[in-house]
Amino acid sequence: MDDWRIELLGGARLNSGRNGSRPLERKTAALLAYVALEGETARGKLAGLLWPESREATARNNLSQLLRRLRELLGESAVEGRDTVRLREDLVVDVRALVRGEPTWMDSPGGELLAELSYDGCEALEDWLRATRLRVMDLQQKSLEARLQLEEGEGRLPTALEAAQRMLQLEPTSEEAFQHLMRLHHQLGNRRAALQAWSQCEEVLQRELGTRPSAATRQLANDIQKEPIPHPNSPPARRALPLAVVRPPLLAGREREWARMEEAWAARRPMFVMGPPGVGKSRLLMDFARSRGRWLLLTARPGDFDVPYATHVRGMREVLRRNPGLVLEDWVRRELSRLLPELSGEALPPHSIRRRRPSSSPPSPNWRA
Repeated sequence: MDDWRIELLGGARLNSGRNGSRPLERKTAALLAYVALEGETARGKLAGLLWPESREATARNNLSQLLRRLRELLGESAVEGRDTVRLREDLVVDVRALVRGEPTWMDSPGGELLAELSYDGCEALEDWLRATRLRVMDLQQKSLEARLQLEEGEGRLPTALEAAQRMLQLEPTSEEAFQHLMRLHHQLGNRRAALQAWSQCEEVLQRELGTRPSAATRQLANDIQKEPIPHPNSPPARRALPLAVVRPPLLAGREREWARMEEAWAARRPMFVMGPPGVGKSRLLMDFARSRGRWLLLTARPGDFDVPYATHVRGMREVLRRNPGLVLEDWVRRELSRLLPELSGEALPPHSIRRRRPSSSPPSPNWRA
């Protein structure tokens, strides 16, 4: 078997030190991505995802031919299973390494899962890919953030800078990535590059989002302009950068808000943090959550208003992502698949909600769904 590495981030290709790189056919790429991320999968489900318009016998035959071509390319034992399909454990797949928390995924360029590939006519597969792309992109950012913090903490600033640059490539409007670049360039003694990153941040946010950098980023740029340039060979323990450059302080002007959040937490009351953009609401909330142990971030977005259940679906996917070993009973998986089609190859309609008014009672705001 050739020493192939399967790269599904930023495109779909096979890479080998001896044989170069070759692109993957789109349905082959989809099969590899699905099995790499979802684990061992029944042949019938894969056939239905990849050839939904074909008769079952035709779809299964197409799948058999695809698997035969894969075995010829990757080796007879690379794709295993008779009634199911699974990838051999030691087969190198970048997205599988990412999900497992293995840093080897960084050997690939990274980027969107199966970038630039689409699957018209495969509705269930498209739904799965759309949701999974978001999850995979989020995992890449978190993995790079963890790598950056580790390398910076141990004084390997060039490697930390590389992680920050990759974060910005993944999300070109990420203000957090720009902050990392500014801070790390400055710590490496390159004030000019730090201020160039600041100028780029201003330009990108204005052009793409029509907004200005936050107060925290503006303050960071101001601190960099004022502070002396540290010597790049100084040991980490001797760097005397101000706290505002290393990481903007949490409680600068936020002691009262923090105390009120402590009171609400102790009384088990909900909290609402409001304020204009860029004042540090998200930072305050996330640092408070971290101070309480394990936490889960569930987000709503402006477009959710027009998409039924969008916020709930995003929350459920995040819960499942955080619990990869969770075993769902068949009936639970079936019902959840009404909102999460990737859980089943069978397309089920969402439950309809009907409000019924009791015939002998006046209208009431407490009608049951």
